[in-house]
Amino acid sequence: MIDIVAVLRAEDAVLDFLSVLTGSGPADRQEQGREVHVLLGDTAEHLVLPAGLPPAERLAAVARHIRPVDESAASPGPEALATLIEAAARGAEARLWTHSPADTRRGRGRLGRDTAAAVAPGGPPVLHAVGHSPYLQFISDLDRPLDRARVEAKLAFVNRQPGRSCPGRPTS
Repeated sequence: MIDIVAVLRAEDAVLDFLSVLTGSGPADRQEQGREVHVLLGDTAEHLVLPAGLPPAERLAAVARHIRPVDESAASPGPEALATLIEAAARGAEARLWTHSPADTRRGRGRLGRDTAAAVAPGGPPVLHAVGHSPYLQFISDLDRPLDRARVEAKLAFVNRQPGRSCPGRPTS
């Protein structure tokens, strides 16, 4: 089983899907070495994080794809996403993670909707992040609390990107 994470921008993979990237949580002992594919909607890039790659190296690989903030970043559409998803899955059993269609960050919500629409019948299950919406405050059976080390890794990722901008991080 592989995980495929479809996000609008590279930093979203860490900010919204850190537990998927790093296999955190007590139920994930068998998943910590899982292969993860990250699909970047704004650039149509496909990153492969091989099985067994340590969390710090996974975050560094994603960090290389962070670009300056671009408010015009948009979903490439269901057809382009279907091609990316198919290439990432390569016929393997997969789970697909993406933004919630109800995410109040317009581009991310649109990418979540387009990703769900891109999956062919019988394709991988689509799992959505809770997202950034006051209307999505509910209890989920897929919640994965972060331990101290992963919270520190997430904060370090956001705070140590010189010359780049992550949401919620001052740029000056």
